[in-house]
Amino acid sequence: MAPFRQSVEAQIKSATTDQESRLPKASITDAKGWAGANGFKIKDPLMLLHIYDPYVRDHDVKVHTWQIQVMTLFAHGKLPDKVLRIAACANNGSGKSQFLIAPCAVWLAMANVEANCVITSASGTQLDRQTFYAVSRLCRFINELHGEILWKINYRSLTFIPTKSKIQLFATDDAGLAEGYHTLRPDGEFAIFVDEAKTVTEPIFEALARCNNLTRRLDVSSPGAPSGHFYGCFESERWHRFKVTYRDCPHISQDEVDEARERFGENSAWFRSAYLAEFCSIDEMLVMTFEEVMRAYRTPPVALPTGIRYGGLDLAAGGDENVFSIFDGNKQIAMPCFRYDDTTDAVDHVKGLINRYKIPPENVNADDGGVGKSMIDQLWKDGFQVNRVLNQTRAIDNATYGNRGAEMWFNFAIFLKNLDLVLFDDDALRRQLATRYYMQGAVHGKIVLESKRVARAKGHGSPDRADGTVLALADKEYPLYSNEHLVKNSRLLRRRSPKDIIAEYDKNKYSFSGVDARGDKPKSAPVYGYMGASRN
Repeated sequence: MAPFRQSVEAQIKSATTDQESRLPKASITDAKGWAGANGFKIKDPLMLLHIYDPYVRDHDVKVHTWQIQVMTLFAHGKLPDKVLRIAACANNGSGKSQFLIAPCAVWLAMANVEANCVITSASGTQLDRQTFYAVSRLCRFINELHGEILWKINYRSLTFIPTKSKIQLFATDDAGLAEGYHTLRPDGEFAIFVDEAKTVTEPIFEALARCNNLTRRLDVSSPGAPSGHFYGCFESERWHRFKVTYRDCPHISQDEVDEARERFGENSAWFRSAYLAEFCSIDEMLVMTFEEVMRAYRTPPVALPTGIRYGGLDLAAGGDENVFSIFDGNKQIAMPCFRYDDTTDAVDHVKGLINRYKIPPENVNADDGGVGKSMIDQLWKDGFQVNRVLNQTRAIDNATYGNRGAEMWFNFAIFLKNLDLVLFDDDALRRQLATRYYMQGAVHGKIVLESKRVARAKGHGSPDRADGTVLALADKEYPLYSNEHLVKNSRLLRRRSPKDIIAEYDKNKYSFSGVDARGDKPKSAPVYGYMGASRN
């Protein structure tokens, strides 16, 4: 085994030294000139990219060193009567589909007669949007360059006409689909590729292991939990293993890494998984720990109200709790909680609170999901045009977060951890802030929050009060106040000068216009539970 590894290392070193030396010297416009008795005369997947991918050919995109190493090993690392097994662990967005699976599969099909390439992933969406897209895109480049249909492209099925080789793709939602694949001819090449292997279940891998006459195997994925088949690849000497960190990916900026390190912590499971390619137990993590929440309560900053209020509105129906979290400057001054069986009554109550606390409707962020949508529609119809915020929409930082809801929670955590807020004194709010769980998405690897349904099943409780509080800060940026006690980016605080705010604070003239900071109970409140009180 050692001489084999040494020879492979020498080939990789040679390939890495000079990509340009691997370009073909013959014309690339005549398909017949490239076809040989045993397939197209293309040395390896790297050469194929340099010939056919216009972005690589024109140096608009540079292939990374680790990608060169994997492609070179895939082409030159096979010994007679041995199965070549390669596992590559790299973060999302590193080019696993585009620069590993696609060129390796296409090269094998073009360089060999009747080769069979099978590609699978746990998600049909992942398979279509990334893997199949990357493979079919490269095949189209080949057809365009030769000016004829060499690759016949159908949905999840591609055939290279000159060699009669096939590339087949399927999603692993049925173990039966993983069985029955084999070589197309005696002594032919047969390769299996598994994209995002961490999400594929063990029955699928067992079925793939029953496929006969396998010659090559390439499993790629971002890291997951330290268990399962993909993790086992990195514990086995039968596999050639590649771990790709952010240092191996020049397209990942140091600024991005530094920001993630500051936000999540260098020793956090998320940072180690996303940027250091480490297998971590990240299935269930807390956005904010109990210690961090209690520190925010025990050592709050100076309260600097501005007189211009804003809030977050978490809406519900059927007797569930509605929450209106109200802020003035950096202080949460009230958090009315109420329940109604009829959403019309709940909407009327919201309108009453907006008027009572003198909050401009455009300063209220309301949950637009589920029943909240119809309730916001009614508010708009009645002239209260609150801001619609839907947790399931695309995150602003789409590379890190699976949706806007997760992003808002982590942005709020920045305020809390940096002691930028004076939070409302409420046991339920403290508990909910300290028990909001997140996980890494199984397919895309991005941060997503634990669903309320799952939270209830695990006994975590519904975080209605915390959601309302987070919503209030949805459109704010840290810090709310600079050293001069003025928010730099909030439109709410631009209406008052720093001198006015500091002068009022220094003279201790702040007034809440007679409103109790805890939010006094309205005199007439039918079927009303205030501040978490039990329903009458």
